[in-house]
Amino acid sequence: MYAIVEEGGRQYKVEVGKSIKVNRLLDKNRGDKHVFSKVVLIRDESGIKTGKELDGVKVSGEVLNLERGEKILVFKKKRRKGYHKAKGHRQYLTQLQITDINLGSTISQEKDPLPSKEPALQAEEVVAPAESATQAEAIAEAQASEAPALAEAKVTEEVVAPAESAAQAEAQATEAPALAEAKVTEEVVAPAESAAQAEAEAEALATEAPALAEAKVTEEVVAPAQEIASEPQTLSQDTVPQASPEEAGESPEDKPQESPQDKPQDKPEDKPQDKPIEEN
Repeated sequence: MYAIVEEGGRQYKVEVGKSIKVNRLLDKNRGDKHVFSKVVLIRDESGIKTGKELDGVKVSGEVLNLERGEKILVFKKKRRKGYHKAKGHRQYLTQLQITDINLGSTISQEKDPLPSKEPALQAEEVVAPAESATQAEAIAEAQASEAPALAEAKVTEEVVAPAESAAQAEAQATEAPALAEAKVTEEVVAPAESAAQAEAEAEALATEAPALAEAKVTEEVVAPAQEIASEPQTLSQDTVPQASPEEAGESPEDKPQESPQDKPQDKPEDKPQDKPIEEN
């Protein structure tokens, strides 16, 4: 069995016969008794207990020694300032030996067993048959009261159904001749309408045929004329006939005569010169 206690802001795991070192207890000397103020957890054979289950639990110990801890070095420095300082420290401690872990009355005593549920179960068993009997009686009375109404409704349905079927048969019999006449009229009228439409189409074609023929003839005549008119007439100078001076009304004397200077003189052709014969 062990316990976890809190002292001086720190938690320690303690067992009976073992010693721990805590921060200096100022009011304690060697041989004095000390009871821890706060117990966080207890672990025993039955399991772990925390919270309200620890009411009345006490962990006590005895002061064995007052001592100081190991020396630690505290060094301070400010760079680029030429400041540095070293200082040592030794913590004052109190050594305690755990003497007892008192579980108290709440934990030492076993919890009362849960109250037996047998009386309640027996009461439920007694009440359940009574309720089932009353329910059965209520159901039987309801069925008995509803039985005549159900029988009457069934009889009325059996009587009304044939009447409705007879009325439907009469309506169908009255409607049958009218439907047959409508069908015959449709069969007779449909061919007559188709024949009238065929005659109307034939008449329309007979009236439109001459107009279509004339339009076709005019298109065949007008198209070549339009093509000829659209082609540009380009005649060269060779093909165009030139009028003679007599036809134009001009005399040969009126025609300006060219001067010999204006005529181009023929240049003498360059004749090849004979090459001198080389003497060997």
